[in-house]
Amino acid sequence: MKMMFIDKTYKNIDWYTNGIGSVRPETYTEAGKLESYRVLANIFR
Repeated sequence: MKMMFIDKTYKNIDWYTNGIGSVRPETYTEAGKLESYRVLANIFR
């Protein structure tokens, strides 16, 4: 059985707010293109 692996490098940036934590983590490719992000939409206390 032959397996192939893809070697990629990503850059991650996390936006933080005091008292809440991470509100927007972002992932960028090696070329600097935004690949994915998430946004904190609700806070339940």
